[in-house]
Amino acid sequence: MLMQERSFFFEEDRIPQLIHVRGQIIVLVGDTSVVNGLIQAPGDNDFLMNSNMAIEDIYEGETTDTKIDYIRGDRGINGPAVDPRRWHISYSSYSSHGTPEDLADYINPRIKNTVDGYSSGKNIGVLVMDFPGDGLIGSIINTNTGLDTIAQCCFYTDINYGGSSLCIQSDTDYVGDSFNDQFSSWKCSDGRYAIIYKDKNYGGDKYLTECRGQELSNANWNDQISSIKLKYCDQDYQYSTKYCTFFVDKGWEGESAPYSSNQNSVALALNDKFSSWDCEPGMGAIIYQDINYGGSSSTISCGTRQSDASQISFDDKISSVKVYKCPYCCFYTEDNYQGNYFCTANDILNLSPVFKATITSWRCTTNAYATLTWEDSNHNYNTYQTSCGENTVHNDKAIIEIQLHTCSGWSAIIEEELTISSGVHASSRFGRLLPWQIGLIVAAIATIFLSIIVVIFLWKRKQQSTVMTDETVYVDLTK
Repeated sequence: MLMQERSFFFEEDRIPQLIHVRGQIIVLVGDTSVVNGLIQAPGDNDFLMNSNMAIEDIYEGETTDTKIDYIRGDRGINGPAVDPRRWHISYSSYSSHGTPEDLADYINPRIKNTVDGYSSGKNIGVLVMDFPGDGLIGSIINTNTGLDTIAQCCFYTDINYGGSSLCIQSDTDYVGDSFNDQFSSWKCSDGRYAIIYKDKNYGGDKYLTECRGQELSNANWNDQISSIKLKYCDQDYQYSTKYCTFFVDKGWEGESAPYSSNQNSVALALNDKFSSWDCEPGMGAIIYQDINYGGSSSTISCGTRQSDASQISFDDKISSVKVYKCPYCCFYTEDNYQGNYFCTANDILNLSPVFKATITSWRCTTNAYATLTWEDSNHNYNTYQTSCGENTVHNDKAIIEIQLHTCSGWSAIIEEELTISSGVHASSRFGRLLPWQIGLIVAAIATIFLSIIVVIFLWKRKQQSTVMTDETVYVDLTK
């Protein structure tokens, strides 16, 4: 089943956002040689941890009160506060005298008292419980309430966060008449970044703000914002997974499928159904008419969107998709990729005051490099060109301008893919036939083959008969 309908499963070794895995099963694996998935921390009856996960699963060998302390502490539900990069899972089950229900009657009220003491908006990870009551479930829900309301972006009509303001917690297809084309500065709280658009309904040019970033002013976007999309920052935003999302209906409506990896065959229910798409900044795609990247193809440029696929003659025709990461660099105000930061796929000729002359480290995707302009102590301007995919943990140059470039090898790869995929491949079209159609074709071919054999056989028999008929027999009658 896993191999037949892979689109139903999330098989990547990373922690996804909920919006990207709705309707999917997250696969936790211990051995990737068997199947791909999120690698769970190994071990048994222990506090387990790897690069993605932290699991509190001590179920014997301690007193019940000690177990409760583990759940309450940094190994348990307080883990996300001290280590937000990992997915924390806490198990309240424990081996002790009595039944699991008796143990839950002792442990659960004490966990509830702890959760009730938290303020709203506190992340406690995943808590796996036996026999949770309505009160404990309600306390957890009340704790989660506020995670969205504190994660927001605020936009201001004047520079330096002055003037009137609009704070939003969700996508806004129109900021309203009073704020349209009025914003001059903005800032986002932890966990959020924004994509701003020049037109209503997320149309026109767009710009990606930095994660949890702020801009006192932006000359290129001053008084030009009409609609805004809000995004959650992944744990490591600079290398977070980006998506090209495909929609069944035009205008980015209807059922959707976000792709961050190649799809040699989209889900059967979505085959030949997509009518629009939206690629996040930093992502592009090549769409194909046939499965296995066959048939006619079209390239979706980095960070672009299409509201009507019929405009490029690809409406209801997509059967497979290749995605690619666009050139991308991230810049930080502290060494070792720390402090405030922003990521960009575009040239920045006028850095905001937050970042101007304060960048001390950076890193780029393997298909990108940058030309950096910096000012020395004598106010002379100099340039420095990074290498492809360069990571720099310390920089002492006062960078004031950034120009981004695409590594030549990456362009060649994309062109090669397009060359290989051009034209119509008979094998791919054959692969899209239904089983009964394939059966009919095989039967027809077999019938033709047998007919040819019969014709050849009859023709040879006729030739032999003709030879015998034409033979003349001479008899010597003189003897």
